[in-house]
Amino acid sequence: MKTNLHRFLIITVLFCLTLSACESLPFGGDETIKGSGVVEIVEVVISPEISGRIAQVWVGEGDQVAQSDPLFRIENRLLEA
Repeated sequence: MKTNLHRFLIITVLFCLTLSACESLPFGGDETIKGSGVVEIVEVVISPEISGRIAQVWVGEGDQVAQSDPLFRIENRLLEA
C-alpha cells in the first residue's frame, strides 16, 4: 500500500514540475525568442532563362559572387541561326 502511495506522490510531483516548466516557455503573446547566427547554403540550383551549350565558365567552385555577376557564357551559334 505504501509503495502505491509513494508512486502516486512521485508521479504527481513530476507532473507538477513538468507543468511549471512548460509555463515558462513562450507560447504566443508578446514574448519572443531572439537569436543571431549565420545561415550557410550548401547547394544552389542555377538555371538559365534560355537553353544552350555553355561556351565558357567564369567562376569556380567555392568562389563568392554577387547577384548580378555573370557565371558563364552560352554559345550563341544556335540563337543566331
